[in-house]
Amino acid sequence: MDNLLDHTLDTLGHFIVDFGERYFRAEQIFEWLYVRGVYNPADMTNLPLPLREALSNEFSSMPLVPVEVTRSSDDCRKILFAADDVEIETVAMFSDSGRATFCLSTQAGCPIGCTFCATGNMGFKRNLKASEITAQVLITQNETRRPDNIVLMGMGEGLLNFDEVDKFVGIMSEPKGYALSERRITLSTAGLMDELKRFHELHPKVELAISLNAADDATRKKLMPSGKLSSFTQIINAIEQFDCDITLEYVLLRGINDSKKDAEKLAAALCNIHNVKINLIRFNETDGKFTAPDKKSVLEFQRIIRKRNVRCFIRKSLGADISAACGQLAGKRNLSANEK
Repeated sequence: MDNLLDHTLDTLGHFIVDFGERYFRAEQIFEWLYVRGVYNPADMTNLPLPLREALSNEFSSMPLVPVEVTRSSDDCRKILFAADDVEIETVAMFSDSGRATFCLSTQAGCPIGCTFCATGNMGFKRNLKASEITAQVLITQNETRRPDNIVLMGMGEGLLNFDEVDKFVGIMSEPKGYALSERRITLSTAGLMDELKRFHELHPKVELAISLNAADDATRKKLMPSGKLSSFTQIINAIEQFDCDITLEYVLLRGINDSKKDAEKLAAALCNIHNVKINLIRFNETDGKFTAPDKKSVLEFQRIIRKRNVRCFIRKSLGADISAACGQLAGKRNLSANEK
């Protein structure tokens, strides 16, 4: 069965017109869903009764159920959601200034298999529907508050679920609905550059981030071995083709990609590219395979890059004590229809 949260305003409008009602009824439904927070068609009291009954019969209820909410020492919240057949995780983070950022999953598991990522190590189950991505926002804001920013950096590679992520962005940014500016949404990719260019053409205001994690082709291939991904060289050559700023995410792993030589190579590759900045992320340890560099090494890595006039920042890690930080998301249970 379909879900109301799977529809953009336009596709819902077509359904309403086909039913024999006027298009503005779709706008009313969007207001109920995304402004008033009412999801049961029976409670949408300004709709004609036959339409409410049709919506109740045609569309399913909320596609996700929150089964566990964990709160960290820095007030980060990790929510474990259950769908019919999978579990996914969402994180709500709060800055010192009080801004709320929701980190959403776009897939259950991840097919990319980055060697340092807990989600990648759990394997891939399936793509999430737009309704399941949207439901993460709506339920998480009920647990916390409306987000100032949304980042598609949770479980999964969003560009391998292109159509549903495209639809989700349209739903969230619809002025007559949730009305979150595309500038408040960030899409992160492990490096699918052709798909990223296509997505940018459709949503030119969405912020873009690329998980780079290496200063050369060989190291990147070792850490991110998927044949789907562009190489270090291909990514660097593609960045200037975008008419927007690109953030490069760089997870620092002790003895792997955190040396002064790595910093110098990275700075040399980027020093003449003006639409790029680097976010350094100190590895959040999930097992004994990789370890994090000390803070002094991270600062030295940043200093070397900044010396070449490349914008470089150190990302503050939130939610590490509840395994909600970057690279730590992984479902706790393996649900199947027979277990429920």
